[in-house]
Amino acid sequence: MLTRLLSDFEDVKSLLKQPVGTPLAMKLYEVAADLSVLVGDELMVLGRPADSQAWYTTAKAAAGRTDSPRIRARALSLNALLYLYYGTPTKAVALAQATYRLNVGGPATCLAASVEAFAQAQLGNELAARSALRHCSEVCRGQSQEHSIFGFTERRQLFYRGRALLRIGRMAEARSAFDEALSAYPLDVVGDPAVLRLDLAERLAADGNLVHAAELAVSVLDELRPEHRARLFTDAGRRVLTGVVALGRHHSAVEQLDALTAKAS
Repeated sequence: MLTRLLSDFEDVKSLLKQPVGTPLAMKLYEVAADLSVLVGDELMVLGRPADSQAWYTTAKAAAGRTDSPRIRARALSLNALLYLYYGTPTKAVALAQATYRLNVGGPATCLAASVEAFAQAQLGNELAARSALRHCSEVCRGQSQEHSIFGFTERRQLFYRGRALLRIGRMAEARSAFDEALSAYPLDVVGDPAVLRLDLAERLAADGNLVHAAELAVSVLDELRPEHRARLFTDAGRRVLTGVVALGRHHSAVEQLDALTAKAS
């Protein structure tokens, strides 16, 4: 996928070096921005945050050359995702709020509100997180259900809502949101459900349910094919591992979790 995306990006660069009229140049910059976002997203999942951010920076630069606030909002909101997993949640909040200021609505604003809710939850700001969740519900009502990185489906909204509430909600509320989010995924989709279940394991560990937390994390990582255990998943597994150390390093689930997270280190 990266090879294909980079080849397409080089084609766009070559076209931009040729004398083209302004309308076509604007379209080419839009394509360059979207291709850069896709490369950044792939590198984020592969656990290469510095390379990912470099491409998001390219995406924002290309978007800035267009006359489209929608393209600029798209680049900002998707860049914010990187800071949920690598870096600081405060940066994710800042990028989400920069998206709001473009006042474009649509999938980019829906994503920005979801990202802000989860980032505020990571920061422990319960009131701000719940406010962002309400904002998300308001702006996403009746939005496009396109299954694409550039769309925003109800499933994606539930994904971030479930994750945010797992951090800030009481356990009954959190489990209800988690179950609703998980039920939105078909059986052949494994990535997002794995993230959700690892989040639940982390919450269980924080609540003192150490054995269940460790066993759940082991189950999730073991079900992923080894080549799919990207850093995004193993980092989450290591956070669970940190939370269950009180079980002792010779506990069977701890040993298994240690092995599963070490393989992709």
